[in-house]
Amino acid sequence: MARIISIDLGAYAVKVSVRTGTGADDTVALEASQRVPADVGVLPSIDERLAALDEILREHPDLKQGSHTTVVTWPGDLATVHRLELPFGDDAQLAQTLPFAVESEVPFDLDSMAMAWRRADDGHVLVTLARHADLSGMLDGLAERGLDPRRVLPEGESLAAWAQGGDDKVYAVIDVGHAKTTLVVARAGRALMSRAVSLGGRTFAGAIAASLGCSPSEGETLLRGVPDEDDLRMADLDVAGPSDSPTEERTLETTSPRLDIMPAKAVEALHASMGLLLAEIRSSLVHAEDELGIGIDEVILTGGASRARDFATFLHNDLGVPVVRAREYGVEVPDALASVRGATACIALGESGMTDLRVGDLAWRGGMDATRLVFRYGGAMVGFFMAAVVLMFAFQYHKLTSEQADVEARTRALVLEAVPDLPEDLSASGAVELLSSSLDDANTQASFLGDANSAPPTVDLLSKITDNFPKPEDVTVQVDLLDITPNAIQIEGSTDGFAQVDKIDEGLTKSGLFPAVETSPGNKDGGGKLGFKISIQRVEVAVEGDTDVPPAGEEG
Repeated sequence: MARIISIDLGAYAVKVSVRTGTGADDTVALEASQRVPADVGVLPSIDERLAALDEILREHPDLKQGSHTTVVTWPGDLATVHRLELPFGDDAQLAQTLPFAVESEVPFDLDSMAMAWRRADDGHVLVTLARHADLSGMLDGLAERGLDPRRVLPEGESLAAWAQGGDDKVYAVIDVGHAKTTLVVARAGRALMSRAVSLGGRTFAGAIAASLGCSPSEGETLLRGVPDEDDLRMADLDVAGPSDSPTEERTLETTSPRLDIMPAKAVEALHASMGLLLAEIRSSLVHAEDELGIGIDEVILTGGASRARDFATFLHNDLGVPVVRAREYGVEVPDALASVRGATACIALGESGMTDLRVGDLAWRGGMDATRLVFRYGGAMVGFFMAAVVLMFAFQYHKLTSEQADVEARTRALVLEAVPDLPEDLSASGAVELLSSSLDDANTQASFLGDANSAPPTVDLLSKITDNFPKPEDVTVQVDLLDITPNAIQIEGSTDGFAQVDKIDEGLTKSGLFPAVETSPGNKDGGGKLGFKISIQRVEVAVEGDTDVPPAGEEG
């Protein structure tokens, strides 16, 4: 039997509803929900929502098998809806003109958006925009899970399915969710206007938590009062079928008794946060009535957070119209399932009048599209692959040839530095052989000349002078001039006082290296340092393997 699988990727919970049969045989076969783990105050990503869907698919793997129609509800906070009036009766002409009209209404680049549209029953055009990357990522994620949704419906379209009644009756469907509130003005099951407000259950819970100084999760527990049905598996829900008669009247549902024990200051904070949402709802509906030239006849209230204490009563008093719950076959629709069930109801109403975000390159092509494309374009794909292989080989060959030429050029440049008379027509390998021959000649000459283990005369002389200076802990010396000639050594510098100069003179004289050492103290500078000059007469001193007499003409 044909099945319709509806998926709602909500910010707080992912829901799945499965219906089988049509008309009198329409039956809800399965309904399940899985909470989306997310940090407080942070909207979960599409990937995080798909991860929650994995938990449902793991428990119900048959959802990925068999013949069925899949429809996905696209979250209202990830789309924008615009209502335009254009003087075109022809859809083809309207489709050509619409992008230019929409571009003047929105602050972003349409090239990055998926745009779907349909005519409203009053002749206006409803345009829905969603980020192409988000939609594409969601569809790819579902495809990896064996799901290929035939339709992606904006949340406003799904909720509008509950606006059923007299043909001229106008409803405001208000879904108060965890992260946001979706407001839809609809007639005969079709949306006339849709808007998402970033206020919802977490706003109420946050106000309670702030007033009591508790955690947001504790505030949420106080707000809900009973376990949230989004946290439950709902496969065994008591769902009414078409044989049930709508004998119950549409009335406001009572709040949970547990909420009656909420502290007074928490109730006050809760009511204040409700006031913000009520103000948004009231202004949106007033604007809709003015723009559409209609009056709201009834409010259909749904969503888990709509059960918050006194909210339905405040909404009724604020708007002055009846506030009821969404019903199907005379039985109230579970608040968490209003959107996901509404999507299947849209399919039942007929697909021709829906806004479908599967447009352009995201359009649905049927379950056999992939197989058909393989057979149709398989030969072309093989040819393309072979051409790509040839191109890759040619590219790699060209790249390696270029790298080889570059290496040879750098090799010649390096050899040219060592062998200036390198022939121009000599190859890189020939240049390396020539350089190797030159190195062999150099090694032969170095071997003949011997090593350089003996110390340079001047360096050795400096070492001997340093060794005969007083120790650093006894004398602090700043040497400003050191002049070494074949006959004498002149040192100019500064130290702390006359006693230090005497120690220097004594150390150099006692060394026996020099025939005469003459020390001349100078003047003190502004920092208290005493200047001095030392004149040393040089003499040849025999040292095994070396001499302190520099070669003739050596200058220090």
